[in-house]
Amino acid sequence: MMKRALFLCLLALIMISLTVCTKNILKDMVFVEGGSFMMGGNSGDNDEKPVHWVILESFYIGKYEVTQREWVEVMGSNPSHWKGDNLPVEMVSWYDAIAYCNKRSIKEGLTPC
Repeated sequence: MMKRALFLCLLALIMISLTVCTKNILKDMVFVEGGSFMMGGNSGDNDEKPVHWVILESFYIGKYEVTQREWVEVMGSNPSHWKGDNLPVEMVSWYDAIAYCNKRSIKEGLTPC
């Protein structure tokens, strides 16, 4: 009986810890509901043609822009033209952003993409 009570207490502590960790991870994130929409235009630039359906899965996105300080803490360098620790990082490519997200995930004990 004592082993079972101890097991249940430990299980409860683990569940509470996971809940707290999840809330901390998601506190600065915003949920975006997935859906579909028509993207593009027939009268715009060539890269806007043709009009087509896009389907997006639901996802979370950061509530705030990544600051240069946050970028440097993860990536070790600052590619921004306009410098300032609290300014948003800029001059990054899509691939740079993916690398940042993956390195930050590893740093925070999460699974990278």
